Amino acid sequence: RAGDRGGCSRLVGRAAGARAGRMSCAECKTRKAEVYIVETKKVLCKDCLGRVTYPGIGSNITVEVIKAQQGHVANLTLLIMHSSVVVLFLVVSLRSGVGEEYFKG
Repeated sequence: RAGDRGGCSRLVGRAAGARAGRMSCAECKTRKAEVYIVETKKVLCKDCLGRVTYPGIGSNITVEVIKAQQGHVANLTLLIMHSSVVVLFLVVSLRSGVGEEYFKG
């Protein structure tokens, strides 16, 4: 297996989701890609990774696990950005120096 200490590859814990997204396996084209091979820049499913790293083949590759995207972080970022724009608009409007008689007509 790729994650074993005695295996022929090294498992890196970084997310490669930005590179792969929801791509299918580059070898079998039927399963969802779960790992990214750094040297060949391919995304593979777990089964095809097992075939590529089978003992005796002699390949020394670096494997990155593709982690699921964290959508809640993106939503929170958008909420913070939109809120800060509204607050900035209110602060600028209140401190603009325009008198009340301007708004009364």
